[in-house]
Amino acid sequence: MRDLIRDHLRGVVGLLSGFVLASAVVVIADAPAWSRIVAALLALVSLSLVVAWLQLPWAEWTARRARRLVFATVPIVAAGLVLGLGVILSQGASSAVFSDPATLILLDASEGMGEELEGGASKFAEATRELRRHVRDLGNDQLGLAAFGIPSCDSEDPPIDERVSVAHDRAGQIRKEAEELRPAGKANLVSAGRNAVGLLNPFQDERRRLLVITGGLDGCGGDLGELLSESKVKGVAVQWELVGLGFTGDEKEQAGELPDNVRVHLADTSAELDDVFKIVLFEEPIRDELDKLLQYVQTEIREPLSGAISAINSTPPRAREARTRLDELRRLAEEGEERFGEFATEDERSVFMPVEDLLRRQFELLQQGAAAVEDVVKFDESHAGELSEQDIGERNELIGRVSAPVSSYNASLPQLEDRIEDALDQLFGGR
Repeated sequence: MRDLIRDHLRGVVGLLSGFVLASAVVVIADAPAWSRIVAALLALVSLSLVVAWLQLPWAEWTARRARRLVFATVPIVAAGLVLGLGVILSQGASSAVFSDPATLILLDASEGMGEELEGGASKFAEATRELRRHVRDLGNDQLGLAAFGIPSCDSEDPPIDERVSVAHDRAGQIRKEAEELRPAGKANLVSAGRNAVGLLNPFQDERRRLLVITGGLDGCGGDLGELLSESKVKGVAVQWELVGLGFTGDEKEQAGELPDNVRVHLADTSAELDDVFKIVLFEEPIRDELDKLLQYVQTEIREPLSGAISAINSTPPRAREARTRLDELRRLAEEGEERFGEFATEDERSVFMPVEDLLRRQFELLQQGAAAVEDVVKFDESHAGELSEQDIGERNELIGRVSAPVSSYNASLPQLEDRIEDALDQLFGGR
């Protein structure tokens, strides 16, 4: 009887273990799809073996060095390892096609936001609804939330209320805090904006964005254009995004005259606001990063390679300068591969695959060009003084090997631009 109970208990435990593991495979959202699929297959193998051998006595499980027990257990252990590896790799890699900026959302919580937006509820209700909806899709991007609105313009209260500090994985907190806010007080947009920039100061090595969502311009006499011009003169590297809800004609005119270091998005209806949020939170960061990618491959990384080629073609050759430029090229190439080499989200991978493939080919061409220049530099370093005709012929042959990868790289630049435009058209419909 004891053996019978033990056998059935073993079978029940095996089934439950397989069920729990299979369920875990489905619900673990942090693991990438490939690891969930592989783990699910492994769990299925383990579960199938347990079911097939369920009626066998325990002695059969442990016979021949516990071969059956090992066969049934190893897939479960492997599934767990695959899931763990998937989570680790997904955390270590970029979670999106591009490096996510540090974005502070500055939300107008003044009484003016209580006015209705055409085709919807109040400006505040529409703004917080769209914010809660879209922020959820941003995943682990670096986000924070602050609100502004003071009892009176001469109030000594802090200009802004930092509700959620900027960090990764703050979407849930932002949704919660946005839901709890209620509009009240005067719109001190300018003093709030000045303080919000200060909250972004710690993020010196990353792109910084200040997303201002407001139902009007400053209600306390502040001049937003003056603040923006001041920031531009001081070289404050913050991208301002101004989302204006139901602006009056005068406010729209003022917004149109703001300096070019702010991008203005106006929404008069609930439907327009939804489109604005999609552009500001998703489209513009992607376009910004692609612009930087083009600048990188068209200008930044070409310059040291051109300098190295110029140095080896000079009379006499400047080997030391060429080597210095090659070191600079390799450093930029390493930075570029780390920054642009991973085109992740799974939804966008198919769209950006042609861009990724060409970019990878460009890195290969750069390496080939650098290696060819390196061969010339080594030749020059080992041949001091006047060269024989044979030496000159050998050197010319080495220089000739430089042109092929460099020419291919230059020819690929327009192709990269075209592929980027095609990807953007697929993602955003050619907007």
